Amino acid sequence: MQATIPGDTQDKYSQIELAIERIKAGEQQAYEIIIRQFERQMYTYCFYILKNHEATEDAVQDIFIRAYEHLHQYSRQTSFSAWLYKIAYHPSKGNTAAGSNWFSRSRNKSPSPKYHLIKV
Repeated sequence: MQATIPGDTQDKYSQIELAIERIKAGEQQAYEIIIRQFERQMYTYCFYILKNHEATEDAVQDIFIRAYEHLHQYSRQTSFSAWLYKIAYHPSKGNTAAGSNWFSRSRNKSPSPKYHLIKV
């Protein structure tokens, strides 16, 4: 467990919120801040469910794609982290372009499609 520096958590929250505003204003490169901040958390969460590294990588990519596509729906009433976990928990249904319903696939043991990582 890492020691936290007083004010550090608030600074991270502010950086994320600032990145979100930049993305909403059209600065796509700011999304890299979001990915770097939450990639490990999403990977750990998905691997706990899927128990497969390849499927986990696909799922994490799908989560970040859907988060980017729906970023306009995010509001500060909830933390970005909670919003992102909600996206991860409620997988997309019928979205074949981004790996539809990875959670159901993992439960049904269906093969997962291959995706190329996108650079944002």
